[in-house]
Amino acid sequence: MNEHPSPEFEKELRETFSASGADPAFVHDLRATLLERSKMKAKTRMFSRLAWGVALAILLIGLLVASPQVVEALRRLLGYIPGVGYVEQGSSLRILAAPAALKKDGLRLTIEKGAADSGRTILLGHIEGYTPDRHGDGYCETPARLILPDGSILAQVQSETSMTGTKGSPTGSYYARYTFEPMPEGQPEATLEIPCLMQDQDFRDWKLAIQFDVGDGTQVMPVIELPTAPDAPVPTDPLTAPVSPAESTVEGFTIVLESETPLPDGYILSGSYQWTDPRFEFFSIQIIDPQITDADGQPVAFTPVDPLTPFDPALKKLPFAFQISGKDYASPLTITVDALTVNLPDKGTFQFDAGPNPQAGQKWEVDIDVPVGEHVIHVQTIELTAGRTPTELGFTFTMTAAPHVMGASIDDSDPAVQANSGGGGGGGGGSTEGPSTYGWALEGYSSAGVKTFVVSNVAVVFEGPWQVTWEPKVQ
Repeated sequence: MNEHPSPEFEKELRETFSASGADPAFVHDLRATLLERSKMKAKTRMFSRLAWGVALAILLIGLLVASPQVVEALRRLLGYIPGVGYVEQGSSLRILAAPAALKKDGLRLTIEKGAADSGRTILLGHIEGYTPDRHGDGYCETPARLILPDGSILAQVQSETSMTGTKGSPTGSYYARYTFEPMPEGQPEATLEIPCLMQDQDFRDWKLAIQFDVGDGTQVMPVIELPTAPDAPVPTDPLTAPVSPAESTVEGFTIVLESETPLPDGYILSGSYQWTDPRFEFFSIQIIDPQITDADGQPVAFTPVDPLTPFDPALKKLPFAFQISGKDYASPLTITVDALTVNLPDKGTFQFDAGPNPQAGQKWEVDIDVPVGEHVIHVQTIELTAGRTPTELGFTFTMTAAPHVMGASIDDSDPAVQANSGGGGGGGGGSTEGPSTYGWALEGYSSAGVKTFVVSNVAVVFEGPWQVTWEPKVQ
């Protein structure tokens, strides 16, 4: 469970059960996932200015990679259900027939919306009464599951929980989204089993009967494709933005609009960010604070939702989808990206001697300059830090660089560990206004002696702007 989702995610989940709410953007740390080192764990905060970029990038994690032919075939069948997201229309589509609720142990769980198609099963829940003083002492990681009448099990693929309010949701109101494997076509019934509600072992064994009906076409909003140039590496259709200015050094960056979906009180606008620069793969670029304005320059309210197009690691593109709130805007609307953050492919190394018997909490002022490509990362301090267990150790680095450099990762090139040890991934954070940090810890890690550290994933901000205009085809 993500206990600290983005404000955008919390806002959307609070609204998702209204008449025309949108599918929540899953906020997970894509960058840390992609940069994960074996047996390391995150120790420091992520870039604060990258919240939107990460939020958009992380929408890609739960999607499936598909061939262009499959993607095109699926897109012709797709529709949009407010509050759920993109779904595949046809005989496989089923919609939650009615809310299902269970009150137990002073809490109330209501599954208020849901849909199933040939790709996945989605349930949206509302949890009430789980105030901070209700938190138990034990953490339970057993995932939820769906049980079919024949005993078959549909495994949980993804889950997300968001609170309302702050400081542990003083209102006691939480929202949850569960994604499971697809239900067999024609199957209308299942039992939702949640071993530990809110992943709290004090609230165990929640079971609700779930009933689906065949999808009604009136419940699904149409997806209208917008014209693009599908065979061109850089789309040249008037709906796409021009190639980025040379000083940004991201060759061929452009914004491509692919489809629109009219809603009763707004639109879903889907597309992708694309580029041709050979240095950067799909995980290398993060979008900072996209904005939408109308023809009068006034801001347009929108939130990110699950994108329509699946991601493909072989392509240089990042899919996106926005829910635009309201229709009373002066057309056309303009999407603007003022800046990008890119992780450069260059690496640099330096050596450091922690001595024969370093102790957790010990800190060294090192002041080491490390050339990484065209940049210099200045490592100010190195601190030996303890992890979650007495035998988990690692290093945390404080560094500075040029103002447009957000940070970098620093890892042991050949970590010495005890056998049969375990751990998590590394992570870091910072801003263009001061020092950044990066740290990790490793179970059984031997911190003594001379270490060779590798500096990589230097995150650099490139300035735009890049823009694309859009006018709805259907008002």
